[in-house]
Amino acid sequence: MLSMVKGVRDCGIVPLVVCGRDGPLVRELRRESIHVEIIDISVLFSINPRRIATNLVSLIKLWRYAMRMHVDLIHSNSFGAHIFAGIVARLLGKKTVWHIREFTENIEDTPQKKRWRKLIVSVLLFFATFLADRIICVSGAVRDHYANDKISRKMTVVHNGIDVSEFKNNDCTSYLVEELGLCGEDKVVSIFSRLSPWKGHRWFLRGAARVKEQMQRVKFLIVGAQLHYEKKEYEEQLRNLARDLKLDGDVIFTGFRKDVPNLMALSDVIVSTSDKEPFGRVMMEAGAMARPVVASNSGGHPEIVVDDVTGYLIPPGDIEILASRILFLLRDEERAKELGRNARERIEAQFTLEGMAKELFKVYTELLG
Repeated sequence: MLSMVKGVRDCGIVPLVVCGRDGPLVRELRRESIHVEIIDISVLFSINPRRIATNLVSLIKLWRYAMRMHVDLIHSNSFGAHIFAGIVARLLGKKTVWHIREFTENIEDTPQKKRWRKLIVSVLLFFATFLADRIICVSGAVRDHYANDKISRKMTVVHNGIDVSEFKNNDCTSYLVEELGLCGEDKVVSIFSRLSPWKGHRWFLRGAARVKEQMQRVKFLIVGAQLHYEKKEYEEQLRNLARDLKLDGDVIFTGFRKDVPNLMALSDVIVSTSDKEPFGRVMMEAGAMARPVVASNSGGHPEIVVDDVTGYLIPPGDIEILASRILFLLRDEERAKELGRNARERIEAQFTLEGMAKELFKVYTELLG
């Protein structure tokens, strides 16, 4: 979100951001001198009378704010915000863009809530036929997942981009070797993601166990933490699985980290085992760091990773192929470096922050004329 806003600002657009609540993103935006307004638009569908009243008040606040600031276009970034944005845009006679970034079924919840969420998404897609002027999807996989006869013509793909300058193949990793208790001869295989079951950490751990059967000097980093609303027992389940697989001293749970580029520089191979990844920012970051990747051949991964050119795509959940690809890259350093160089070139050519901003600017200018 922050990189997108900064990117369109660099294209000459004046961004005004509305957030549902205060938090780290708001502070980051304000540090960048970007105007932020707090309006509670975080929960859309509710039968709670107080919540319904709050939503009506928030809708009026958003309408007044958009009028006062002379907004030309409203770009919404979550399912909860799309209806608010669409209604206000229609009331003001302005254009609106919906940005879809996720597969909602990936959200962990009870079966009943999953069915309720599926119904809500169906309703939202119905409203998109007349409330959205354009629907941006972060990947072709996301577009194909939600497309139907009524909204397909409004949909376009704009891949996320990153600031590649933040991912330099640097040597600022010595402190990590000491902090993580690594030895100089250790190879490092890492997975970077929040701790959520659909990210496939169990496959990663089982693949790690296969790798350890054939190569001893390997450590495995699990970088990331759980979100506040997700089941708290998942990390403990992963730790128990690591113990059951006799990986106690070989798997390191780092928790949330701000030094991701350095951890990627430390890594020899970067893995993504998630099934139905909407896009795969980690794959872009790994490529920018010139590291070879092994990723599940699903979701948005194939739009970033070119098999046998920038890394390897494998069937989701195939532990044997996962382990064999990791072992190959650890053993053949020259081939791993070649894939890493190819990945860096691909990211620089197709997935930069500037490129993403230009594509968004193109959408805006097409709508505004």
